[in-house]
Amino acid sequence: MNPYCSNSTIAELTGLLRSANRIGVVSHDRPDGDAMGTALMVVRACRALGKQADMLLTPGASPTVVALAAAGECRSVPPLPAAGDYDLAVVVDTGARSQLEGVASWLQAMSESSIGLDHHARGEEVARHRVVEVGCASASQVTAALIDALGVAWTSGAGPGFTIADACFAGLATDTGWFRFASADAAVMALASRLLAQGAEKERVHALMEESERPQRMGILARALSSLSFLGDGEAAIMRVGHADFAATGANSNDLGGAVNEPLCVGSVRVAMLLTETEPGITKISFRCKGPQAGCITHDMNEFAARFGGGGHVQAAGARLKQPLDAATAEVTRQFADYLARRQGKGGS
Repeated sequence: MNPYCSNSTIAELTGLLRSANRIGVVSHDRPDGDAMGTALMVVRACRALGKQADMLLTPGASPTVVALAAAGECRSVPPLPAAGDYDLAVVVDTGARSQLEGVASWLQAMSESSIGLDHHARGEEVARHRVVEVGCASASQVTAALIDALGVAWTSGAGPGFTIADACFAGLATDTGWFRFASADAAVMALASRLLAQGAEKERVHALMEESERPQRMGILARALSSLSFLGDGEAAIMRVGHADFAATGANSNDLGGAVNEPLCVGSVRVAMLLTETEPGITKISFRCKGPQAGCITHDMNEFAARFGGGGHVQAAGARLKQPLDAATAEVTRQFADYLARRQGKGGS
């Protein structure tokens, strides 16, 4: 298998976009702010060039994320596009086939006419021509170079609050934990400053992403927190929610967005994990950790998630286990004890 890395350049991707007339943009299932923001950057840039461009949106996206899109920018899938609807596919913020199941057959048909923009360390051949920059904090940061190369205005879009700059800011801010994570380096801050100078509405983006939850969130969050337990002498916190919790509160999985971060407010906790039984026999796991700190073991959630076939970034990753909640909890607990012992044996490296 070829390594998941860049096999193209921004200049080459720019040429392919300019040569296309109808562009379909996809990202991973249940897109987050970066996936949605990056997809909308591409859609808005292509439309500014006079091309047909749509984000193909699979079911399950959070309303707070979908609200980043203006009317007419998204096309619901299913049904999948017909042959000839698009002449170029663009995959953003993922290289994992397992995260693209809703559009898998369409991507297969478009395999020779596809480009990818990503910042994840693990992936597969989901796009023929791709730029993967793992040093970037978000896919939107990778795509910022594409916007400049295309020469379109950052203010292009459907009006105030729906510009390319707004979409990029949404991706950049959410994937850096609103600039709290170690990934929010000088380059990220410089780009954020540039986006604000281009009119990005940070208050609106923050309100949409962080202050627009349903009341049911409080109920499911209370259930998650009531399940809280600690591992490794308080080094990690683990929470879990199952079908009964969702039924009792009327919540859905979208109502848990960001809940995994809650235990990180505890001083001793370096790692937080949330297990969610999304369907019978399937458990989704979210991993988060704090950044490097003197005197503390440095954790790598991408490395830990790989034990379960998942991945992501150093401070944020995820996985999906084909196990019921109890079995998955036991497996994660066992694996963390082994992981921690090995990390301690390496002197915290």
